[in-house]
Amino acid sequence: LPHSGNDGDGQPEEEEKPTIVELAEEALLDVCVGDGFVMLGVASQEVQKRLPASNTRFSKQWFQGQHKSFELKKILNDEWRVRLTDSAKVRANARLDEREARGKRLRELIVAEQVFPNLSADRLPRTLCSREVAALLCILPMLAQRGAHVPSGLPSALLERL
Repeated sequence: LPHSGNDGDGQPEEEEKPTIVELAEEALLDVCVGDGFVMLGVASQEVQKRLPASNTRFSKQWFQGQHKSFELKKILNDEWRVRLTDSAKVRANARLDEREARGKRLRELIVAEQVFPNLSADRLPRTLCSREVAALLCILPMLAQRGAHVPSGLPSALLERL
């Protein structure tokens, strides 16, 4: 199967694993509504659900230590609430969007690899959209490296379609 990216040597690109703080940001993104503040206990539980193997205690002090990501507010006696900072919301949404886009790119590459054997320079479906043409262009070097026959004129025909 094709990969969503590589480092130039044909090997798959390693997907970076999210940090504990990034996972905590994404957990809060899922549960925050209204003014964005959620009870500290709820926030801690949501983060712990995403990190069951973690020994980290997601306490008030932990959230305070991540001041670029979380804002705390004291309500009443000793009840604390936490929410994402604006920049943390932007980062968390960007990561989620990128994961979704990476999945879409991978699916497009898989489809491109499946339809490739039926294509030639003079046999390109009129219904190909630019994403599909781009996916076909992306798989050409990988297929050539594997020794697959690339029909003469197909790369230039694909480029013309873009």
